[in-house]
Amino acid sequence: MAGNDAPRAAPDAYRTPGPEAAARVLVLLREMQVWLLAGYAADAVIRAVSVVEIALRMLSGMRPDAGAELGALIDELRRSGRTALLADASWLYQVRITIESFAGQVRAERDADARRASQIAIRLARDTGLVTDSQVIDCETAAAWLASEPASNTLLRLDRAHHRTALDDGLARSRRVLAVLVHGEVGQGHDHFAEIMTWRLRSA
Repeated sequence: MAGNDAPRAAPDAYRTPGPEAAARVLVLLREMQVWLLAGYAADAVIRAVSVVEIALRMLSGMRPDAGAELGALIDELRRSGRTALLADASWLYQVRITIESFAGQVRAERDADARRASQIAIRLARDTGLVTDSQVIDCETAAAWLASEPASNTLLRLDRAHHRTALDDGLARSRRVLAVLVHGEVGQGHDHFAEIMTWRLRSA
């Protein structure tokens, strides 16, 4: 950064993140990614705000675990003229206010907000040395596993009414990816089954 956007140097004691702050940020980033992948936008934004608060405290020369919350940190950014950081922090503050009441709910219409919030959190965590690029990748990989349901070994025969009901119930559940393996002898209706699955997935 250059000019007014350059952060003030923090006191020596906080120039390098301590292990506790770094570990806390890693946990928050992993949780943020899990909620994001699972569709819980508000929960992802709440974790992103916590990460940003830790990073901004460090940039303001505070202890990472100081009590200053995002509103007070925005005032500090405004006083110091850090306009680039101020824009993202102010946007994140407003989003948290409007979305936090949806915590614990799947809100697909707020996914874009949650993704932008997560990008801001990751960028600031990297810029302040709280995480490395490889740690971010590890968090994303771990989150993908945590957000995924175990693979089912259920065998469904669509000529059975209760099996068709089981398929309908599965499609009605909230998930990001559904993988279907069609197994059997050639000429036993696989093409027809694939057409049904394509139509059902699109309609769901």
